Amino acid sequence: MSLQEFWHHLTGPRLYRIFRFRDQPGRPYAANRVEIYSDIVVRVISVMSSVAIYSSPIIIGYLWRKGWVSTANPYAVLNPSIMRFAIIFTFAYVGALVVRGIGRSANREYKGFATILTKAKQKDDMSRLALSRFEFDFNHWPIDFRWYESTFTDPKKPPELVVTGRHSKRNIMIAIPCDLLSYVLVHTIARRMLYPGSVGLLNLAVSQAMLEGRTKLVEENNGERYKLLARDGNQIDTMFVDRRNRNTTKGKTLVICSEGNAGFYEFGTMGTPLDIGYSVLGWNHPGFGGSTGLPYPQNVINAMDVVIRFAIERLGFPLNSVLLHGWSIGGFPVSWAAQSYQQVKGLVLDASFDDVLPLAENAMPPALNPIVRNLIRTYFNLNISENINRFNGPILLIRRLRDEIISTNRLEQLRSNRGNDMLYKLLSNRFPVLMASDEIKKTLASWLLANPADQATLMMRYGVTDELCLNQLLTYMKENGVDYPLNIGDNIDMTIDMKIKLVLFLAKKHMKHYDSTHCTPLPAILFEEPFDLLTIFNNKIKSSL
Repeated sequence: MSLQEFWHHLTGPRLYRIFRFRDQPGRPYAANRVEIYSDIVVRVISVMSSVAIYSSPIIIGYLWRKGWVSTANPYAVLNPSIMRFAIIFTFAYVGALVVRGIGRSANREYKGFATILTKAKQKDDMSRLALSRFEFDFNHWPIDFRWYESTFTDPKKPPELVVTGRHSKRNIMIAIPCDLLSYVLVHTIARRMLYPGSVGLLNLAVSQAMLEGRTKLVEENNGERYKLLARDGNQIDTMFVDRRNRNTTKGKTLVICSEGNAGFYEFGTMGTPLDIGYSVLGWNHPGFGGSTGLPYPQNVINAMDVVIRFAIERLGFPLNSVLLHGWSIGGFPVSWAAQSYQQVKGLVLDASFDDVLPLAENAMPPALNPIVRNLIRTYFNLNISENINRFNGPILLIRRLRDEIISTNRLEQLRSNRGNDMLYKLLSNRFPVLMASDEIKKTLASWLLANPADQATLMMRYGVTDELCLNQLLTYMKENGVDYPLNIGDNIDMTIDMKIKLVLFLAKKHMKHYDSTHCTPLPAILFEEPFDLLTIFNNKIKSSL
């Protein structure tokens, strides 16, 4: 064995599993005892170091009070006992790494894996294919696709956030301390509160569940894992399940799934479209699972952008066969993708919200509202409604009737569900004349607050039928054009009763209901492609020719 080979074993990734291949069943990697015990030492020291870093302000303050840290001249001086302790831990860590490398060198299975990994990093296609049989630390995985490899859009034009709600004029004496405090909060606790899935300790806690989820996706669904390089340098962890070989309409449609603020594709929303027979592409936010970086909005849309480019350029799906699906805060990146890539097949938002600001203000004391507003609008302006109002394609909203996360009043969860506001804004943007009446808004509010049985009764009372309402919409589109906004109802001949019929019809088509809490997996029966008024209109025109 050469020194170079030993170095690869010493610095190589942990190997967890060899996946099922042809007639060979999947199995955990069989490490020898030398590897096992030395790796335990490495893990323990790594975890202790992480905990020490997170709690360093408390530890330093404690040591200072005890006199273990003092100042001499301009330098901080540590007690000799602390220095000895640090040296011992350093030597123990380095020694454990060397011993683990020796153990790996004695393991024929690891040696074979290390050889394949080295060749795969040299862009050997056969080795890259063989590498997919192994489950190992993702930071060692070779990059499969880079954002600048796409020819679909101009690679020099970076993804742009929709910026709204910024303060135009502020008192500088108030603005400066508010901005400073916002900056400190966003880089300490705010980001971790908004995206707990990016916290390293949480990733460690669910690492076994993620491994089991990936194993299921690979071995039971023939999933393929890919690493994508985003514009900002973050590496994005993705999983693709291809169902095109089934030669079905659903199999030829790709559903791109975007998870919530503590969700991972390994045990997230991919399961629902997979159960129906769609091809599915899942990905983890920056800082989640195998993805690097932190989930600030620009990083998130950079990740979403490279995922879309990868789906088009490498996987070979045309945009009009890509369906975007976002759960909870995952609605932000897919809504951005929808307004940026207008040709996508549609957008499905489950348990999502219109704007994160009301939820953030509700979670904090009222006295902190100015700081919360400044922080959100400056650093985490997740305004999903602003995105979907710029998208002209089909949209489906799925509202959870007992959603405890995106409601602003625990005693009135249905009434304060921010999904209601998203529907109001969507219909007002697309059908402004219909939504201009207070009476219509009041009727829509009654429909939103009713249970499914009462909703059906309300529809019957107003005589709402699909045929009648579709005919009204299609006739208007034929005479006035198909582009949103549709100003149907601007003629004096349409009665208020007819306008109510149309709004209730459109509400039913744009929103489905699930009697559940926020985190319950969405049943396959409730996942469907959005109502596509333009396609219905085009099909009718073709049939009349």
